[in-house]
Amino acid sequence: MPDDFNDLIFRFKERLQVLNRSPATIDAYCWHIKTFWHAISVDNVKMITRETIDAYIATLHDHRDSNGKPYSVVTICLRIRSVKRFFEFLEFAKVVFINPAEFIREPKKESRLPKDILTKKEASAILDQPNLGTLTGIRDRTILEVFYSTGIRIRELCILTIYDADLKDGLLRVNKGKGSKDRVIPLGRHAIKFLREYITKVRPRFTKNNRKARNLFVGQCGKPLD
Repeated sequence: MPDDFNDLIFRFKERLQVLNRSPATIDAYCWHIKTFWHAISVDNVKMITRETIDAYIATLHDHRDSNGKPYSVVTICLRIRSVKRFFEFLEFAKVVFINPAEFIREPKKESRLPKDILTKKEASAILDQPNLGTLTGIRDRTILEVFYSTGIRIRELCILTIYDADLKDGLLRVNKGKGSKDRVIPLGRHAIKFLREYITKVRPRFTKNNRKARNLFVGQCGKPLD
């Protein structure tokens, strides 16, 4: 792989970090771009055309593994999206002046409902796991109630601050979630109940030696959960 291409990958990664993409997304994009580069066999990114990308996409649809299984639509979409994001970066960095991937479209994904959904009994069994006789148990039950009520992601929960929970109006603000977008989500009554208990009785005990802590959920020493 040429040194100049490695440099572009490095700069692409830096750009994704600036855009606050998750580490998993960054790693996936960079890996798929390297795979794309090996597949097309060109010497310079400026030589890549719409036809080059179309031919690459055709190989994705034609791919079969040792068991004859093709790539899923999700996998193909991710690989195409990686190429699109890469050329958007190249255009932004003025490495190319015409983006050959601009009008490339991802195939439509199948609309599928989840196969495995917890029953009410199973959900209750999970929620009942923390020991409510302990401070950490109350915190953990609160975390589970927030997850159950809102469906937010782990990373989103970890970066919540004490200012993001509006218990009066029953709302939770999620900052810089997926796609670096902010959103507001309604909270269920059980989540509000446990958040109020945690914020008034548990969190002050955990942060007594770290009053500057702003994360909503913290460990026993007042440090943010990771």
